[in-house]
Amino acid sequence: MTLKRLHNILAPYWKPYSKTLTLGLLCLLCSSSLMMIQPWIMKMAVDDLGSDHFKARIGLYILAILSVTISVCIFRFLMRWLIIGVSRHVEGDLRQKIFEHVLILPRSYYDRVSSGDILSRMTNDILRVRMILGPALMQIGNTIVSLIFALSFMLVIDIRLTLLSLIPLPLMPVMFYFMGRKIRFHSEQVQEQLAEITSCVQENLTGIRIVKAYNLESVECEKLNAMSDNYVRKNLNLVRFQGLFTPLMTLLTGISTSVILLFCGWWVISGRITIGSMVAFLEYLAILSWPLFAVGWVVGLIQQGSAAMQRIQSIFEEKPCLGMLPGDDYIPVHQFRGDIEFKDVCFKYCPDQPYVLEKTNFSIKQGETVAVMGASGSGKTTLMNLITRSYLPTSGTVSINGYPTDSLPEYPIREYVGIMPQNIVVFSDSIANNLFFGARSSDPTVLMNALEIANLDQEFMEFPDQLETHLGERGINLSGGQKQRLTLARMLLRDSDLLLLDDPFSSVDIATEEAILNKLLQIKGKKTTIIISHRMNTARRADRILILEDGGISEDGDHDTLVAANGYYADLCRRQDLLSQLESF
Repeated sequence: MTLKRLHNILAPYWKPYSKTLTLGLLCLLCSSSLMMIQPWIMKMAVDDLGSDHFKARIGLYILAILSVTISVCIFRFLMRWLIIGVSRHVEGDLRQKIFEHVLILPRSYYDRVSSGDILSRMTNDILRVRMILGPALMQIGNTIVSLIFALSFMLVIDIRLTLLSLIPLPLMPVMFYFMGRKIRFHSEQVQEQLAEITSCVQENLTGIRIVKAYNLESVECEKLNAMSDNYVRKNLNLVRFQGLFTPLMTLLTGISTSVILLFCGWWVISGRITIGSMVAFLEYLAILSWPLFAVGWVVGLIQQGSAAMQRIQSIFEEKPCLGMLPGDDYIPVHQFRGDIEFKDVCFKYCPDQPYVLEKTNFSIKQGETVAVMGASGSGKTTLMNLITRSYLPTSGTVSINGYPTDSLPEYPIREYVGIMPQNIVVFSDSIANNLFFGARSSDPTVLMNALEIANLDQEFMEFPDQLETHLGERGINLSGGQKQRLTLARMLLRDSDLLLLDDPFSSVDIATEEAILNKLLQIKGKKTTIIISHRMNTARRADRILILEDGGISEDGDHDTLVAANGYYADLCRRQDLLSQLESF
């Protein structure tokens, strides 16, 4: 990424703080320029050593040096407070912007990119970008001001000495260019490896219970150890080039200082310049050396920040879903009440993978309760993902009340649909906040009605803090059935017109399932309900049953019709009846 492109990308983030940044740069100008006065005072004091007025003036010289030093300290503090403060604000704004963008990216993005990689970009990479707008900017400004003022004073002292001190300068751009490219390359390698480590740690912490259950602690430690060794190796490659920079700068500066000292000593003896001028010139050369030393550090910061910004920019280049946020021009949610239709729908997740659904056709009328059944991998969850527009069909049309989903924004579809996913998600928060996550109403009556349908009204009230009970990570202090029913209650509180339930009773016993179904089906006719299930007890209560086989609908009808057809459903009924009889012995 070029510096111009980097500036264009970052400009919208620092422009709101341009006044504060300008004030910080003015403080930088004041501190750096005041610093240049001190060597001149030393020159005057040294040249005045042999005069009769030195004793009378020494107090003034000391007072002047102290005044300049205190002023420099004050401006340095203000400079760092303002400029570093702006960089921290930009860091926060950039992180918020990434988070907002990540939330509106399609499901397919999360199929390709790990959560650990995203976390790495939102933490480590943003910190590297901040360093450009903070320390790097300060040092660049300090270098420019120091070069201008120090060279100006050096030219006043002696033009020939100044030209001699500039002999090493032509070598510096070549060194900067070569080192900068190497630092950028190795920095990218380091950041990518750090993202892998972050992903590994995040996955292990998320799945710590299965790791411990299978005694795989040593295996996972070895895996992370290998990644860490690789990270160290790549960091050492980066450090090798960063480490070369300062010694090379020291060498060039040392050569320059030696040459200047040789000529200064010669010219002082010959009377061409005074001792004070020599002292001041060497001080200005020392002042000039530090910014030049820091250039290597700044080049490293810019290259690392540029590589980090490239990784962050790749997130922003991902196109968000159509209409993931509220908008006035959206089709009103109430217009979605009606039929769902799949017409010649084909779908596959990747171009090189086989079709999950192929020439799938069916329709569901408003108010129907439909059970979807089929073998594992037959495409049941995919079917629901197409209804919610999490994915678009590869070919064919999915319509809601006549509106093709590929022409609709996601926001109104999600407002219309209530989803209970197969993968249960419980947040580390209170039970109440988990229930009200996305709820349209905080009415206690509505809440208790949802808990009653989910058969949780008595269980949660028996907890010491009732609905204010704080749940551990991923709801560890709830049973699998309680978490599943909590998810059901959360969906009901959305009060959506279309309910999609993906295997909602897999973690509950038959009696609990029966109790929930009796209450859930009381709203039959008011809401369209699609239930993915493997249990006959759920399917037989539905208005219709759809059987998914070989990428399409192989059977469609109610329980009695499909039993009479003697197909997949009838065979499944016989097997589950036999299993129930065996369990009863």
